[in-house]
Amino acid sequence: MAEFTKLNTGENQQKGISLQELTNRIKRVVALNFASPIWVRAEIATLKTSRGHRYLDLIQKEADSDQVLARVQGNLWSGTYLQLSKRMKEDIDLIIKEGQEVLLEVKVNFHSQYGLSIQIVDIDPDFTIGKYFTKKQQLFARILKEKLHEPQKTLPIPMVLQKIAVISSSTAAGYIDFVRQIENVSDRMHIQLDLHQNSMQGTAVENDLIQNLEKIESGKEQYDLVVIIRGGGAKLDLMDFDNYNLARKVAHYPIPILTGIGHEIDVSALDVVAAISQKTPTAAGQFIINKNDEFISRIEIAKLKIAEAAINQLQQHNTQLERTRVEITHSAINFIRDRKHQLALIKGELLMQSRFQLQKTAESFRQLTREFQISNPDNILKRGFAIFSKDGKIVSDSDELREGDKVEIRLFKGRAESTITKTYKS
Repeated sequence: MAEFTKLNTGENQQKGISLQELTNRIKRVVALNFASPIWVRAEIATLKTSRGHRYLDLIQKEADSDQVLARVQGNLWSGTYLQLSKRMKEDIDLIIKEGQEVLLEVKVNFHSQYGLSIQIVDIDPDFTIGKYFTKKQQLFARILKEKLHEPQKTLPIPMVLQKIAVISSSTAAGYIDFVRQIENVSDRMHIQLDLHQNSMQGTAVENDLIQNLEKIESGKEQYDLVVIIRGGGAKLDLMDFDNYNLARKVAHYPIPILTGIGHEIDVSALDVVAAISQKTPTAAGQFIINKNDEFISRIEIAKLKIAEAAINQLQQHNTQLERTRVEITHSAINFIRDRKHQLALIKGELLMQSRFQLQKTAESFRQLTREFQISNPDNILKRGFAIFSKDGKIVSDSDELREGDKVEIRLFKGRAESTITKTYKS
């Protein structure tokens, strides 16, 4: 090992230089090379705020990985922050946030006790906006390539939207406008709104939104629609909704999602993948109202058609009944006329048959009378016949008589008695 040269003869000098000497040399080098502020590109890894000051952990990552190639601390003092906020058109907090790529004008300082630091004196918002829109275009291209914009569009939208889960912040002006608009039509349609509180800006947006979607999906309530609402603002306001993980979650969600992320010009990734996209929360509310009004109109039209059909049916039935009544009346009259005619014929026939029967009966009676007269014993006796009786009984056979029997002989006029002396067989 080489020995250090003794600077002062007879004295043992310490090896090397002091730390203060080293820091002073670095300080002079930094001051010499960075006499003026310089623009630096970096990503904000972490951000802390204290007493109005912002403390940033600035890093540079490898292009194709998350490996950190460089890291340095940056400070944005409160006075500078206020000056930049007044001057910038964009909200400065949308630019200096964790995960954001920024172009900063900085003063490079080296302090003997605190080391290297950079003091931020200016910010170029156009750089951040440009980076944001470049990433946004890449995200949209990925969405189209993976066809994430299609699944939600195939979900059927219920004819009536009554049970709606709303993901928003209760204090957001857009949400308040949305609720007020729905309440204005409560007299003619019932709509149930269930708010699921969500961060609408910052790093918590992704985690909150995914958790809320999972909670809604696994819950007992069966929703017709999920509405994601956020009011409008600056160009970078939609940044937290241009998120691949959120886009994929929404794309494959089983319930139709309506976005009302308020920005008239720009479209967020969630707008692209959602089943329905409206420019503002108010437009989202109007979509729901119009959808229900369309159903109500269809019901009213159906009622009118049913009433008209019923009236037509009644009229047709009344006409048919009247026609049937007339036909029945005519049929009854004809039937009665035919029956009267038949009865007249039958009556005539019966009269003829009655007369014939009477005549026949009269003739029969006359014949019977004649026969009766002929068979009348008086008439028979009158013709010279006699009736023999024995013991009060008429004798019609000679075998009934014996010699010596006394018989009574009845003549037409008078009676006689005789004694049988002899009988003969004819």
